[in-house]
Amino acid sequence: MESKTKKMILEVCVDRVRSAIHAELGGADRLELCQDLALGGTTPSRGLVVETKRAVRIPIMAMIRPRSGDFCYDETEFACMLEDILLMKELKVQGIVVGVLTPEGKVDTARMKKIMALAGDLEVTFHRAFDMTDDLDEALETLQVLGVTRVLTAGGCNKATEGLETIERLIAKDSSVIVMPGSGLHAKNIGQFQKIGACEFHLSGKHQVPSRMIYRKPNVAMGSADAASEFLIEEASVEKIRAAKECLLSESV
Repeated sequence: MESKTKKMILEVCVDRVRSAIHAELGGADRLELCQDLALGGTTPSRGLVVETKRAVRIPIMAMIRPRSGDFCYDETEFACMLEDILLMKELKVQGIVVGVLTPEGKVDTARMKKIMALAGDLEVTFHRAFDMTDDLDEALETLQVLGVTRVLTAGGCNKATEGLETIERLIAKDSSVIVMPGSGLHAKNIGQFQKIGACEFHLSGKHQVPSRMIYRKPNVAMGSADAASEFLIEEASVEKIRAAKECLLSESV
């Protein structure tokens, strides 16, 4: 299958300003901005959004997720999400990345309608909550009716390469919703998704860099069981992102 469009969009998920800068330098076309990328991403702070906007020129999609874990939220959590959407509108990001499910594993249509109405002109990406639904085809149809811009998916699997056939089937539906593969994409496999018709791609391109700390207190950890790991910081790699972008550009020629 040929791609729907020759313009290939590379989205990089970041949770630090430094990573955002690296993503832009590597050729990213758009950012997904969040906190706590290691936990799957949560809502970025006002400060992170403001400073990222100052640091880069490419569009920003802001995560709206009040906590890690599942995507079935109580009333207080959902209220936080609505307030955060208002904040992102005030900060003039390009769009939001969000997902809400019912206890039964369906798209929570009632809540998503409220989100879509509040989002207004913002683009809306339905994140990998999509992969946690009980029926991906039904979920895609629901999201199309809701007017969602795109869906981020690994085809219902942990890694997009494992869900390649499903992603291809979803793309072939020719829905108004853009199907964007994500989870485990890199320079060596991104071409597979371009060949099945994807035109937007999501990756982190991370590597680990050492902390700037000189003194390192032994046997004391703030959150990890392994204290040493807290002195390793994950950030976007210019080289990894550039390599992925070059693959997309070479396949488009």
